[in-house]
Amino acid sequence: MPKHDSFNRLDRLAGRIGSRSTNSNPFQIDNYLYRSRLKGKRIKAMKNRQVKLDYRRSPEYADFELILNQFAQSHTNVLFIMPPINAKWAKYTGLSMRMLKQTNRKIKQQLTSQGFNNVLDLTQAGNVNYFMQDTIHLGWRGWLAIDQVVRPFIERQQKSPHYQMKQMYFSKKWQQKIVK
Repeated sequence: MPKHDSFNRLDRLAGRIGSRSTNSNPFQIDNYLYRSRLKGKRIKAMKNRQVKLDYRRSPEYADFELILNQFAQSHTNVLFIMPPINAKWAKYTGLSMRMLKQTNRKIKQQLTSQGFNNVLDLTQAGNVNYFMQDTIHLGWRGWLAIDQVVRPFIERQQKSPHYQMKQMYFSKKWQQKIVK
């Protein structure tokens, strides 16, 4: 990102590019991706297809804890970015926003309770126009939002982290727990 451009100017530009790049579908998904992977029968097959998806219970929370332990052992100061889901797509496919909120709370709890406090939570930005480029990947406004936080994080001296790792996050109980 240019250092001297204003946020408002870049946001307008992101809006124009996003509008041009997603004008072939109601989901604000990149035109090329939509035409090549979703258009026609495929899009119809996705209607309410994700109703039963549930990320709240998974052994991957223990895998995540392995990574966190590595960061703690190496005293790495990390900025975690929690991206949103394209809200228009989630509604079409029946993906539960309640379940996603609980999943995000669980991830955030696992991070912050152990001292990983640099968390950029963008999970509520899924209905911001052109924030997403497709169903789960950041778009033009999404990258602009991230730049506003990543740049200062990289450029400024950070305090040395003090992590307090908790074994409970490896447990099956945690993997199966729903955080409300």
